[in-house]
Amino acid sequence: MIVNLRSKVWAATMRQPRTWSEAERAILALTGAAAVVLAARYGIHTKATVFALFIVVAAISLYYAYQFRASDRIANLFVIAGTCSLCLAAFEGGTAVMLYRSPAGVTGRANSPFPRGYIAAHPTLGYASAAPGSFHTVKRVGDRVIYETDYTITHALYRDTPQSSPSGPTTVFFGCSFTFGEGLADNETLPYHYRALIEGDHRVINLGFHGYGPHHMLKALEDGTYAAAIGRNVKAVVLQTAAFHISRVAGIDGHPSNPRFKLAGGGAVFAGPMYSLSDRLLQKMLNQGFATSRFIKPIFFHVMVTAEDVSLYVAILKKANEIIRAQYGIPLTVLYLDGYDEDVSGIGLNDAKIRGLVEAEGLKVIEAGLRESPPSLLRIPGDGHPTSLANELRAEILYAALNRR
Repeated sequence: MIVNLRSKVWAATMRQPRTWSEAERAILALTGAAAVVLAARYGIHTKATVFALFIVVAAISLYYAYQFRASDRIANLFVIAGTCSLCLAAFEGGTAVMLYRSPAGVTGRANSPFPRGYIAAHPTLGYASAAPGSFHTVKRVGDRVIYETDYTITHALYRDTPQSSPSGPTTVFFGCSFTFGEGLADNETLPYHYRALIEGDHRVINLGFHGYGPHHMLKALEDGTYAAAIGRNVKAVVLQTAAFHISRVAGIDGHPSNPRFKLAGGGAVFAGPMYSLSDRLLQKMLNQGFATSRFIKPIFFHVMVTAEDVSLYVAILKKANEIIRAQYGIPLTVLYLDGYDEDVSGIGLNDAKIRGLVEAEGLKVIEAGLRESPPSLLRIPGDGHPTSLANELRAEILYAALNRR
């Protein structure tokens, strides 16, 4: 394609293109091979994509500026293109240096911890567990293993909780990867530790999943996605949530096919998938670079939490509570984790104020931020998800609150 472009430009300027030397052909072939190897090794869906693209365009442009040096007009066009590409590459690289922060004590590139065939598209939730079975997962950053464990998915497509009874009173857990237990074994999750505190028959259902939020819970309740698996003998429904879920319900964070809700008529109303196909493609393109995602993406998309987003978050919890009361005759219990309110600090809110807004709608809120405990014991090093100890402590707080006489 490059050779054809060169021939066309020469034809337009009434000149004969110089033939390629063997050395030039070898350099071009080696460059192409290196690009293929790098793409296969690191993938193209990384923040380095835009930087690499600018460097390649600059190299090609400056090469052709030299080749067409006999024609000032054509050479100048290539020089301008090459110079602009180099400036954009420098801007992208500088932004990367300023913005990128590796987890403390961890350097290198992280792999995707999700095994093949583990996650599949879902018609209303955006995505969900693909199939039942045991899935081995390993998260690495560079050469360091952050965690290695197995996730057991039941035939009803939610995570298995060991020692959960096949029948009897049921406690249902909703939430994100914190509730699911990302990076932990089946017997280290919050639902498991809660079940361990209960004597006798008791069924526990873990409906948490990676990247989920309250909007997934509400959509599942509206559609009855798990109604058959849950049954009717429900003793408690628990949502583990935190302030970072506000950005998820607003579409700032999360998968573009997630369910979207909007405020209408004083409540939360389902409005289809979070983003259209064209918006998804534009987001995917802008997310390939540090500078494009930081400075250009805000022009097209909502990237900062607003007061309206907080109102939507509260409205979603309120509507879910109404559905749970109507279906099971019990309230929704909100297990709220303090310590994740950075996204709302810019609009004058904090965890205490958000909890107050939720409680004002008649919901039961249990604070379980565990601020008194050392963070190093509560979060998986190099990852940030709760440890088994954190889940055990929160399960004790939840159990005490739900069984308080």
